[in-house]
Amino acid sequence: LEAILDDLLALANSSDLRGEPLFAGSASSRAYARSGDGSIAFQGTGEAPPMPIGQGVSIQATDSGPRLFEGLEVGGATTDMFAVIGNLARALAPGGSPDKASLRAALAAGTEGIAQASEKINAGRASVGARAARLEVEADRLATAKVDNEIERSGIEGVDVQTAVIELQKTMLALSATQASFSRLSQLSLFDYIR
Repeated sequence: LEAILDDLLALANSSDLRGEPLFAGSASSRAYARSGDGSIAFQGTGEAPPMPIGQGVSIQATDSGPRLFEGLEVGGATTDMFAVIGNLARALAPGGSPDKASLRAALAAGTEGIAQASEKINAGRASVGARAARLEVEADRLATAKVDNEIERSGIEGVDVQTAVIELQKTMLALSATQASFSRLSQLSLFDYIR
């Protein structure tokens, strides 16, 4: 259990590819630290800033440590995963529980805490999964927009200049002829038609 507690602490202090802590909220230092008495406490601040994924669209990249590792109700008290596993490890250590009743109570609290921790982790995984799905939708939308822009650009860039100039000259000639005939027809009077 002590090894599991160490692994959990290492996991809580994980970093992303840029070296930024995943669960420290908006802090740039590690998320959790172990004090001299062995207790583990959150060292970060707030929530992680949202990351832009499109124009006017952002997404929360990760959850803060307290949202994932803390807030467990065990035996009427609020605690965290580190305390649950640490208390269970101390109760199971030689001389950790003075009698069987204390050991049973510690095992019951540990079982309840681990069950709640599992539910909290599953909720966190579901939240990350929903954000990943949202990210995929936005990525698909951006890919479609990119393809549409490429088609539009190729339509503009792919114009044959000679053909376009010839078509423009034909249109200008037709316009000029139409304007000339209109001006002659508009100058005629009723007497000109009678002659």
